[in-house]
Amino acid sequence: MYTMGDIIYGVPLTSEVMEAMPDWQEDDEEELCGFYQIYSGRSKSPVGYCGVLLDSIDELAVVNINSLKLVPTQEQKEEAETKVEALLPEIKKVMLPIGTYIVWSTS
Repeated sequence: MYTMGDIIYGVPLTSEVMEAMPDWQEDDEEELCGFYQIYSGRSKSPVGYCGVLLDSIDELAVVNINSLKLVPTQEQKEEAETKVEALLPEIKKVMLPIGTYIVWSTS
């Protein structure tokens, strides 16, 4: 097992967001109330994000920070903003602001 980081533009799935969700019912196997779920081993709560994936980091590789995509295109910004806008109002009240984040998970 090793750590991976998804660099996203949007909002990460936080414990505050989980608490604001009406229930744990999944929309499908990969989505939870508009948040894409990332596999995270034995984590007690889901890991994920609402937005777009810009790049990823694999713990087993040497990573040149300058080669990572950290800035979304205008099209990616619009896509992420559309996805975030569709979230439930109670989630919007507690989520972090739209931005670029690293969402950590495990293999």
